[in-house]
Amino acid sequence: MVWAIIAIAFFVGLVYLLLFSNVTVTLHYDDRDGVFRCSVRYLFLNYIVSPKKEKKKRKNKKQPKKKKKSVDKPSPIVSIYKEKGAIGFVKSLQTVVNAAWKLFVSILRNVTLRNLLIRLSITGEDAADTAISFGWANSVVYPIVGALLDNVADYEDYTVELIPDYNHESSSSVEFDMAISIRPVTFIAVMIRSYTQLRDLLAALTYKPKHEKEK
Repeated sequence: MVWAIIAIAFFVGLVYLLLFSNVTVTLHYDDRDGVFRCSVRYLFLNYIVSPKKEKKKRKNKKQPKKKKKSVDKPSPIVSIYKEKGAIGFVKSLQTVVNAAWKLFVSILRNVTLRNLLIRLSITGEDAADTAISFGWANSVVYPIVGALLDNVADYEDYTVELIPDYNHESSSSVEFDMAISIRPVTFIAVMIRSYTQLRDLLAALTYKPKHEKEK
């Protein structure tokens, strides 16, 4: 009896740990090395999504088998356009965009922003061009960051630096770093609540023309 209680308690604790531990996604880009980095950390696991390690090619003396020529199937977007016409395509696109946006906002409102760094050094062809580019960058970057901070569940630290560089021998540069976290139980709940949007997205991504459905 005691062992059964211990086993049940262990199982419940394990499920709780798996569902309520944060999944953290880290994004980083610096144009000095030109490599986009993305990693996912969950409990003691850390998976590097990008850049992927190159697999070593094994030497194989056997002649490779000839691959059968595959017939390229049209993408769902092309299929929708051909079958429903321009108006039907626009309506389908509107449905997909609305569903994707609502799903994105639903997830974003349950995300914690752990870190955000945006550093832009802006250089134009001359002083006037630098000033114009700097003003344009301010009008774009700060509203986007403001909208992001307004929609996330919580945020811990963020830094946004836009620097006009009037040294025309240098070039513009960008550095971006962001870490976001969400609990699996929260993500699952969002997916369940957003069933309609998720269904519309999957239907659009896996759309097949009528003649293929009838086969």
